[in-house]
Amino acid sequence: MLAALLLIRSVSVPGTQLDVKLLTQVGAPYDAATVARDVRWLWSTGRFRDIRVEAVPDRGGTDVVFHVTPEPLYPVREVKLRPNTFGLQISLPPGTPVSQPRARELAAGALRQLKQRGYAHARVTASLAPAGRGRADVVLDLSPGEQLRLKPVGDASLRAPRWYSPEAVEAHAARLRAHYVAQGYFDARVLTGEEQRGQSMLVDFHVEPGRFYHPLDTRVLCGCLFAERRRAERAGVLDFDVTVDESGAWSVARGRAYTVGRIRFLGATHYSDASIRRHFLLDEAAPLDSWLLRQSIVRLNRTGWFEPLDEAGVHLRANERTGIAGITVNLTERRRGAWNFSGPLPLVASIGMRVPAAATYTAGFQTVAYSMILKLAANRRFLPVFSLARPFTPGGGWLSGFAFAPQMGAKWIGLHYAGEQVEGHLGPALAGARPPGIAAAMPRPDGDSAPVFCPPPRPRWPAARTAAGFALGIARTLLN
Repeated sequence: MLAALLLIRSVSVPGTQLDVKLLTQVGAPYDAATVARDVRWLWSTGRFRDIRVEAVPDRGGTDVVFHVTPEPLYPVREVKLRPNTFGLQISLPPGTPVSQPRARELAAGALRQLKQRGYAHARVTASLAPAGRGRADVVLDLSPGEQLRLKPVGDASLRAPRWYSPEAVEAHAARLRAHYVAQGYFDARVLTGEEQRGQSMLVDFHVEPGRFYHPLDTRVLCGCLFAERRRAERAGVLDFDVTVDESGAWSVARGRAYTVGRIRFLGATHYSDASIRRHFLLDEAAPLDSWLLRQSIVRLNRTGWFEPLDEAGVHLRANERTGIAGITVNLTERRRGAWNFSGPLPLVASIGMRVPAAATYTAGFQTVAYSMILKLAANRRFLPVFSLARPFTPGGGWLSGFAFAPQMGAKWIGLHYAGEQVEGHLGPALAGARPPGIAAAMPRPDGDSAPVFCPPPRPRWPAARTAAGFALGIARTLLN
């Protein structure tokens, strides 16, 4: 009879419609440790604010009931950072369902960014504030404390980060060790010591180089690794692990190749999916090229339609079994209206607003003074201008970058369009695009591995690119 009572007759989770998979199963012996693991898993989902377990023995066995209270979800209106943003990038598309655990995750992300900026003792608390119509604002209260500068002492082979954080110290120590490894000291170690003095953190980077072997030809090595990684990216490979031996010979362990599944854009209410997708260089069912994904993010940021987007706002859902990876891009639209004042030459005061029926267009009023293009087009030095414009966007190409202003005439429209196109197409080409660096590992006899780091390659002819970019900026300013 006792054995029958210990067998589980039923398992229920009243209070939720969510699909939960528990280890506690019907027909298995009742085990308090298994029930405790299920409770911990339910808490880890962040979906419930209260969990209570009840075991009801009966002649036919034991009924296990997990009484749960779901965490309420609210459509988010906006994320507020108080007392100010401190330059943090926290984006959550309007309308996204948010709960208190999700708000705490955003607070954790804000805390990481603050510490990266030198606020080592920062604190962030999250709360949900009613915003009407059943919505809520996520309010992040920031207590940054003092910002600490990182002042390195000891080895000065490499330039250290500007702001202190434990991660910055660890990253610089790794780069410093990789520098010595490349010089031929394969067993180098870096020891650190910290001391706070006022608003500075003195960090002693002490290098023990160890035995000298022979230097690595990193120029050839890194060139080969960047070329190999680019081939892997074109094939859709996400995992790219590099190993280097003492002779400089390298080997690569590639992960699985993925193709692009569904691409979704969340948070865009005034821009069509087609207009956003034109800026994306990846197509569905094509190989998942990481380089093209990064460049797509750059192109979206150049539109100015959304808050700055980084790789943290792009989520990949890779299915290792099928080899398909879905992409979700979380966007936060900028405010509709904007004003601007620039000078001294040309002197421009402007106020503009997106056109409600066509968000890629802007209607604005400008007061322009001392402009070369104004002098060429209208023979005037001061003029109020009403305009309807479609600013240049990478996806719009030749069908963007124009403005209609009746007061300025056809000559101004042509000059403005030419300037926008030249700057839009030539500017990014002059700036160049740098891929992320490559970190390799060199196994050592003691079981450790020494780091070998290939920094991002600089674009060719950097001096000429810089001079040309400066000249283009001056010309564009004078023609505004």
